[in-house]
Amino acid sequence: MGLNISHGCWQGSYSAFGQWRRAIAHAIGIDLKAMDGFGGDTLWSALPPDPLHVLLNHPDDSGEIAAEHCPLLFQRLHDIYPLLPLEPEHNTRSVRARTKKFMRGLRRAIRKNEMLRFC
Repeated sequence: MGLNISHGCWQGSYSAFGQWRRAIAHAIGIDLKAMDGFGGDTLWSALPPDPLHVLLNHPDDSGEIAAEHCPLLFQRLHDIYPLLPLEPEHNTRSVRARTKKFMRGLRRAIRKNEMLRFC
């Protein structure tokens, strides 16, 4: 059993999802361990707004990301993609490969104007 996010965005372990989100956060200068909800006491409201917060500050075991957030999230992931760690292209578990897969799923959700569901 693991985490599934609709539209093919994610299928894998919760720990891998956590590692991926930490890499995404690191790319935009956020230390998730310092954030409220991740063991720290920094409030999300103390940070400048960023569409990635809807993904980073989301329960990983349930809920959804509203359809109206998907285009903004897609664009922001696209923008930070060059900042993500370089790894061999054949590594399907790399941060970049997981980001590409997440973005493909977002694109499907956007085309259908549907929310992402976490289960």
